[in-house]
Amino acid sequence: MMNQDTRRLQKVSDDVRDEHLMFCPKEPRLAYPEEENTRSLKNIPKLEDLAKYSIIGLKPRRADLGMNHHVNNVTYIGWLLEVSVIISFSNNHMSIPQEIIDTHELQVITLDYRREF
Repeated sequence: MMNQDTRRLQKVSDDVRDEHLMFCPKEPRLAYPEEENTRSLKNIPKLEDLAKYSIIGLKPRRADLGMNHHVNNVTYIGWLLEVSVIISFSNNHMSIPQEIIDTHELQVITLDYRREF
């Protein structure tokens, strides 16, 4: 739950949690088998030169925002794929080759929300 005054996440109160628990399934419904969910995720190494991987000018439209005025996850993925194509056409050596973009599909992505803009 987000505190609308501070724009920070806050703990859900016991009253609110109890009120919503009746709508939750009793058994956990996991996207992956439980043995796969317990393994630790690999850490993504920090980038040395952030500017080399940045594209300036991506601006969210009203349709890109959720009800709490945050950019929707689907929009982030769209930006990622679009930026890959832009970098590819710019002949940058760090680019994803066009044939990879044309023949492969995104399988997994982890978004790390660090702060609001």
